[in-house]
Amino acid sequence: MHFVDFRNAEAQLRNILEEELNYYGLKKADSAPFKPATKEDAFTPIDLEEINIGGLDNLQDCEQTDEFLYSRNSHPIRKILDTVLMLAEVFAFRLKSQEALKHFDFVDVCYSKLFGSSDTIPSSYVLQQKAECYLKMVTERDNTAVAKAVEQAEKSIKVIEDLAGKKDGGPEINNCLLALRIQTLADAQRDGEQHVESEKTFRRCQTMIGNMFGEAHPAICMYNGNLVTALSIKSSLPATSLAEKEQYKVTMQQIVDKNLAIAEAAYGAESIHLLY
Repeated sequence: MHFVDFRNAEAQLRNILEEELNYYGLKKADSAPFKPATKEDAFTPIDLEEINIGGLDNLQDCEQTDEFLYSRNSHPIRKILDTVLMLAEVFAFRLKSQEALKHFDFVDVCYSKLFGSSDTIPSSYVLQQKAECYLKMVTERDNTAVAKAVEQAEKSIKVIEDLAGKKDGGPEINNCLLALRIQTLADAQRDGEQHVESEKTFRRCQTMIGNMFGEAHPAICMYNGNLVTALSIKSSLPATSLAEKEQYKVTMQQIVDKNLAIAEAAYGAESIHLLY
């Protein structure tokens, strides 16, 4: 979904949610509209109890009708959950963390009912978004949310690994969704000052993308950049020796030069991609 003004995204999504619930008849009777407060410093929480999800307990009946095409993805509640999920992401971005987590949990529970399992790609995505939400809660004075971010990220990775057929101790499986989930774990480890683990995890997803698309494909640039950030942090640590700092500097410069060459070959010398 495209928002002309992201500051109004919450209001737009609240209106969309209201219209969808009325259209599908999934809002409980006598419920108040999901309207945002008029004052910037005020906030009106969304009462998720007013969304009628009782139909999720009778999905077998829905599957026998032509209307739902034997697919749970086409159930009206799926569209509602997509909107609630976008609202959760907006709340997380605006640092309304508890409201965001409430919405993520609501969507996660509903996904489990809708698809009959919590081990699905949609559920894995929710876990990843919860991890990123916890990371936004981290401050210099309080980083306790990092542990929760790591936990959620590891769960999201496990779901994708299981779906892709990866066995414990078995060979790596190259998968784009898995690489994204692994990157979130690396971010959490970095913010939690687990520098050795963070570098290792960043290298894992970077290697995965390289195996899938090749070391010269522009898709790898973002992962190379994240690895540079991890190495830069390790280089700045007081415990890092001068020799190690010099080696990190050489390695980082090599990666940056490689990224510039990839971006220039793929997008041209005047492309904005060279700024990264």
